[in-house]
Amino acid sequence: MFSHSGKARLTFAWSALGVAVLLGACDSTTETTTSPSDSEAEVVAHYNDPRYGDLSLTVAEVDARVLALPPAKRPAPGADLDAWYRDLIREMVVEALLRSEAESEGLEQDSAFAQARREAEKQQEFQLCLAELRPDFEKIGEPELKAAYESRLEQFSAPERRLVYHLFLRRARDRAEQELRSEIEELRARVLRGESFSRLAEERSESEGRHRRGFVGWVVRGTMPAGFEKVVFDLEEGVPSEPVVTHDGMHLFYVEQALPARSLSFAEARPKLREILVAERSRAAVEKLVAEIKMPPGSKALDREQLDGVIEAGDSEATVLRIGPTELSYADLRRFVARQRDHKGRPTIPMNKVGLWQVLEQARRRELLHHHCRESGQIPTEAMASRMSKWREAALLHFQRRRRLTALAEADEQRLRLFYQSNIGDFSSRPQWQVRLLEVPLGTDSQATMVRLEKAAAAGETLDAVAAETGGRIEDLGFIDVTALNRISAKLPTLITPLEPGSLTPPYRDGERLEMAEVVARRQAEPLPFEEVRARVVAAYVDQYTHELYEELETELMGDGSKLEIHPEALASLRETGLPRPDVSIEDLEALLEGP
Repeated sequence: MFSHSGKARLTFAWSALGVAVLLGACDSTTETTTSPSDSEAEVVAHYNDPRYGDLSLTVAEVDARVLALPPAKRPAPGADLDAWYRDLIREMVVEALLRSEAESEGLEQDSAFAQARREAEKQQEFQLCLAELRPDFEKIGEPELKAAYESRLEQFSAPERRLVYHLFLRRARDRAEQELRSEIEELRARVLRGESFSRLAEERSESEGRHRRGFVGWVVRGTMPAGFEKVVFDLEEGVPSEPVVTHDGMHLFYVEQALPARSLSFAEARPKLREILVAERSRAAVEKLVAEIKMPPGSKALDREQLDGVIEAGDSEATVLRIGPTELSYADLRRFVARQRDHKGRPTIPMNKVGLWQVLEQARRRELLHHHCRESGQIPTEAMASRMSKWREAALLHFQRRRRLTALAEADEQRLRLFYQSNIGDFSSRPQWQVRLLEVPLGTDSQATMVRLEKAAAAGETLDAVAAETGGRIEDLGFIDVTALNRISAKLPTLITPLEPGSLTPPYRDGERLEMAEVVARRQAEPLPFEEVRARVVAAYVDQYTHELYEELETELMGDGSKLEIHPEALASLRETGLPRPDVSIEDLEALLEGP
């Protein structure tokens, strides 16, 4: 059933008189009680289906949903509100059906859901406790933001971007090579004569991209296979590429717009900058708190050398962390690192000594603070219950919707394979570099050590010789990509990527040590077999075609919609209430009281 926690919206004509009346009412000592109005309790829609029972939706529930929508998702002025509300009601009914399915299928007993709930509980407890212990870490003023922007200008630059379209003709047994080439060259000629590339892609492209009229989107360097990237970034605006031949067929690329690299303005950088500063403050607050907290009796936390020993021994059952009821084995640590992947399913943490140590240290700090929070009673019970109740409602819907959309995507193998071929760059291995990292303690004369390392890099000496002379330690990072390099040090990607195998990077300082790296070998990006990345293909397809799949799901759940009854009178009361107006701040009220 739908929840009945919604509250009807009130709108005010914010005149000076209206404000005065409102403020005067606040001075009254007369107590009043409120109860849901008739319109709040009024049912706006019924849905009756033997599979789900009788579902009802009230005006108040729809009204609460509208209030929760960001302004961008509300209808534009002059829009057909009846039609907009009907679509919203239908969407809310679909969500209720999905939640009903989730509960009847016992989704909460699913191991993935249970694991997500445990992680959510720990994360919410951690955040609430941190807010209790350090309540000001999220309060960042405009002057601080502007000062941070000025000091970090190099972080806020937009790389060169190109708006790209793509047309693909597939190689087939009944189509000769010359016939294929003649066909794609004719399409190129038609574009040169003035026809729309996107229209031709919609009509003729033999990939899923035709449903987007060939639209690929804004592309920056490093996001496409090297061969395609060179073609795209060598193109002039408005001129189609020469045919690009692959084993699957022939491709045409088209750049509609090319934007040069530029710096972001303060207004553009502000949201991301605030997120960065909050994260930095949060980390600093955690570090300070952790330094003040003593490890509880019976705890165990390996230092880096001890962890290296476990890694070299390959002892999967060895305990690497124990704090309170939490115990983490080496196998658990490896499983956690293996699960960390970006939105395209690629690993984000290197499975090497450096990556494993970083994750273990993060886990130690988090678990120590979390245990302290629980033991000291710093987690507000009511706030925690409220957050987890909201999380449960949202998670049931999210998990069930994802399960259903995934099932729809998996039902059409041909569609998945076409998507894979059209987006082969997303399912290719990234370029990787085999890297060895030298760490040298600062010592008493860090400047002399830095000069020595610089000379070694310029002379092309071996890393082993430099390590022997400086007393440094060499870590073999194995083959890692740019994302993993960045996690080790933000300086590494720009130092490593231009180098040929056998080269040393210039030295740099990282905290209390000096570092330099050696590139041993390089692997180029290569497409991965469909069978190997099938799960990633499905996930990416669902992400890209969520809207289309959701329409299929909605039709499957509700059919032609004849079982949904929307009451015209209640719909009219929603329409007449009007959409929410912007919040009125205290400053606005004071300005109105002061008058012109």
